Amino acid sequence: MTESSITVGGAMSMSLDGFIAGVDDSPKAPLGKGGERLFEWYFNGDTPSRHYGPPFRLSAVSAELFDARADRCGAVISGRRTYDVSNAWGGKGPLEGVPLFVLTHRVPRRVPRGDIPYTFVTNGIERAVEQARAAAARSKKIVMVMGGKAIQHCLRAGLMDEIEIDLVPVLLGRGVPLFHELGGVRFERTLIVDAPGVTHLRYHILNKGGRRGSPRAKKQRKESADRATDRLRRSVPNGEESK
Repeated sequence: MTESSITVGGAMSMSLDGFIAGVDDSPKAPLGKGGERLFEWYFNGDTPSRHYGPPFRLSAVSAELFDARADRCGAVISGRRTYDVSNAWGGKGPLEGVPLFVLTHRVPRRVPRGDIPYTFVTNGIERAVEQARAAAARSKKIVMVMGGKAIQHCLRAGLMDEIEIDLVPVLLGRGVPLFHELGGVRFERTLIVDAPGVTHLRYHILNKGGRRGSPRAKKQRKESADRATDRLRRSVPNGEESK
């Protein structure tokens, strides 16, 4: 398995109106106001996670999917905001034993000691993905991207292959959006699992070949629009288009 063939995925819990945390998130309140409702499904069952154990007790369906997701992960990319509000995960990382790459403009002065080193990447999402893929290739697993900003950077750069959304039936109204100012990205659903308090979705990203504003991306959108128009014309009887 080559580094370039390593899948880059993302995973987030999200409200029906597209938020991954409430307003005013901070290290003291990492989920923001009302954001804890996005994670109630972590604690509404009888099945502990193999990776996290207590206090995580999920439904059997969610636990199986949750742990399978962790099993696939060979490296994690996080944004600096997620790193800060999580208090650096106490040095253990979001998934214990898995290399962590933090996308940031400045390396923090103090980094907690842990079993694995934290790598701070200051020269862009492309370099972060490159390093994370190299780390994940050693275990032949995938790269998992965490945090709204990091996922947005990956999507804009055309570097993400798939994304998993744990969709929670709640409206936050305000907060931290997942898909902020992201247009033109097309998805194909590859998995849907209904579970107590959450619906687990996985999407393959269809047009990850370039940024929205790039010539390649514009050509893809034009070709897609032309095909849709052609299908519409074929479906309408002659002379009916103008009625």
